[in-house]
Amino acid sequence: MRWLSKPHEDTFIVPDSFYLWLFNKWTISHISIIRIIAQVQFEKSFRDNTKENIMQKLINTLFIFLLFLGANQIDAQGFGSIFRAGLNFGTMSDPVEGSADTDYEKLGYTTGFHIGVGARYHFDYLKKYGIGVEGNYSQKGATINYDGPSFFVFRNIQGASVTSIGNRKSNITVSQTHIDIPLYAYAKITKGLEVSGGVYGSFLVGSKGSGDLTFSGTNPLVNEFTVQLNHNYIKDQLLDYTIPLTGDFINIPIAAQQYQLPTILGAYTENETRDGNLYKVFDFGLIGGFSLYLNQGLYLGLRAQYGLTNLVNNNMKLQYSAPGPDNKAVLSEDKRTNLTFQASIGFSF
Repeated sequence: MRWLSKPHEDTFIVPDSFYLWLFNKWTISHISIIRIIAQVQFEKSFRDNTKENIMQKLINTLFIFLLFLGANQIDAQGFGSIFRAGLNFGTMSDPVEGSADTDYEKLGYTTGFHIGVGARYHFDYLKKYGIGVEGNYSQKGATINYDGPSFFVFRNIQGASVTSIGNRKSNITVSQTHIDIPLYAYAKITKGLEVSGGVYGSFLVGSKGSGDLTFSGTNPLVNEFTVQLNHNYIKDQLLDYTIPLTGDFINIPIAAQQYQLPTILGAYTENETRDGNLYKVFDFGLIGGFSLYLNQGLYLGLRAQYGLTNLVNNNMKLQYSAPGPDNKAVLSEDKRTNLTFQASIGFSF
């Protein structure tokens, strides 16, 4: 031990070995406690498989993962921890609907936030190279706007249906909540600049959309109407036209027949059959970015996520530009992928 001044010769000096022994005892005790908590959470998550929803299971699984991660790194010299939070700027990419010279559909960016923690393993004592894994709560999505030729299939309680050809203008903001698990390698190329790259897996735990739709028909004639869009892509069901509508609705006369439509449309009002949800649960892709360290721990970071998997279930995604041969809606085969940019502030220790 190092002293600022020489101790009195009668002073009892505690040896370094005692402090090391005490630290090890504290570490072992706390690791045991953390592992007990993790085991309880694991049993709680899967005790009743039929009652717990998917969001709670994923959060519990992430909690278990981070607890075990923390328990196994407390006394490991090569490990470190990281915290990050900030803004997301997200959209989706795919071929949009349109003609040879005009796009009817446009995809735009939405904003959200992310927050998360993770662990790192340093390959050298200067912490210049290593690998990391994180668990992040992340809001993503896109704006989806359509303005062009389209159609609308109207159905009534008597079982009659009619397809009107006309023009559609819709604006919807899709907001999705994900649990992201990025795995990456990093390197500090200068004292304050770090670059990273790797892969991510993402689990969808919430998916909603809101906006409005305006339609006018020319064949047969349908007067222009506007309805609101309130979508829950996980919970919404098909609209059952065989029973009278409740709540607010509008009457639409078409060729001596009366058709009714709710003033607020759910996610699957225009679908005739249900085969899962519109958006898939799992996404996978690439990540890359850099961090600018303001001091030894505090940093500002930018990261991009580029999805490699199709976000949408093509058994539920409709094509709006034209109906099929039977004048019914047809399914779209287009692939839609995630593209998200993240601006973060964080701390590494």
